[in-house]
Amino acid sequence: MRNLCLIAFFLSLSSLASAQEIKEQKLSETQSVIEKKTSENKEINFTEPQFDVKKDKDFLSDEEASGKPFSSRNFTFPKKFTNIQNISKNSLFSETNEEISHNNLKKDATSDKKWEIPTGSTEYGAEFGFAPDIATWMSGPKPWDISGHRQLLASVRWGKIIGTKGIVTFSYAFEFIPLSLAIGNEVKNKNYAPGSSTENPTKRETTYGFVINPASFRFIFLPKLRLRPFIGSGIGPSYHVKPIPIPTGTRWNLMIDFQIGGQYMLSKTRAIQFGYRYFHQSNVYLSDYNPGYNTNVYFIGYSIFKK
Repeated sequence: MRNLCLIAFFLSLSSLASAQEIKEQKLSETQSVIEKKTSENKEINFTEPQFDVKKDKDFLSDEEASGKPFSSRNFTFPKKFTNIQNISKNSLFSETNEEISHNNLKKDATSDKKWEIPTGSTEYGAEFGFAPDIATWMSGPKPWDISGHRQLLASVRWGKIIGTKGIVTFSYAFEFIPLSLAIGNEVKNKNYAPGSSTENPTKRETTYGFVINPASFRFIFLPKLRLRPFIGSGIGPSYHVKPIPIPTGTRWNLMIDFQIGGQYMLSKTRAIQFGYRYFHQSNVYLSDYNPGYNTNVYFIGYSIFKK
């Protein structure tokens, strides 16, 4: 009976040992699985780099190379790496090919219209012109002396950009010429007496006048270019304090001009204009005699455009 008890006791101890071994084996297997999963999913943790100030001065900023303790809060990229951009193509912050293409097209469209004045813009401008002589290449010779006749003009403009169609921009302006000087204008000599041999019946002087041009149009070609040509025309009444260009003329005349010139954009809203204006002045036979004449005016101007 005692032997049976001993045998049973030792068998129970053996079974307990076997159970313990099985438990430890399963625990070890579970631990290895957990470690494997952890190694697959664990995130990369960056640690602050450690530099030797004496050996790695080229890799530190001036402040850090001076011996101050390194801190990630004031860390700046080393000088050797300032021009390196290592951005992954699959980064969340990188642009897709479609976005890059769209942005490039948008930039090209914007730059393409950089110098084009927007439709509806208001023009505020001033121009100065001078005619060194009277033009006869269209009107032919005059029955009166044209030598010495010159003209000086100064004008202000207020206009609108009507719109752009294809390669042409259309603009309208109301032009006021407060200074129209008829230089060398031939007027009656008050000191002349019939039969006098010392005085001439006429004399030359500068006569003041002004012009109102309510309808001035310009057609600007190739508006996307910074320097572009234009043509234009205008019409309006003029008044001078004495008859022009000779005493048998009139104070009131109709002035018509044809223009050709260029416009150069200084910026998106500022420009200079320069060119040639062919002025024709006529009293349209409001008197018995119409000594109409033409002048070659060379001008330069400055304009500001506001949307």
